[in-house]
Amino acid sequence: MIDILKNMFNRNAKGIAKSLETALYSKFPGAINIEWNTNEEYREAIFYCKEVEYIAKFSKEGDLLEYKKNLSLRDVPESIQKKCLEYGEIMSAISIYSGYEIIYELIIRNNFMTRFVILFDKNANLLEKKQL
Repeated sequence: MIDILKNMFNRNAKGIAKSLETALYSKFPGAINIEWNTNEEYREAIFYCKEVEYIAKFSKEGDLLEYKKNLSLRDVPESIQKKCLEYGEIMSAISIYSGYEIIYELIIRNNFMTRFVILFDKNANLLEKKQL
């Protein structure tokens, strides 16, 4: 029965090595609605875990390379929220985990309704700002 449920919520799993599925479930227990994308260099899983959307990149061997997690605005660190006030209103946010590094990517809208993508490190240092 568990395999039937897993298959219902695990779309596009054909051609994905069992070791990749095992790696995903070991890093993200409870992952559901999994969609896999593949290319020559890595495998990417888009899924939900505890009602939050994630995108995880794995090597072909099953090593987790990086993952992105959608954040609610209340989960954006306060120091970054304060820095964002200089640019406008936060529209959306994700955290990007790569090794021990965390980067916050935010979509900001200013008073003129211009949207920007802004990247901050975990210490609220501005890494990049570009207009959409």
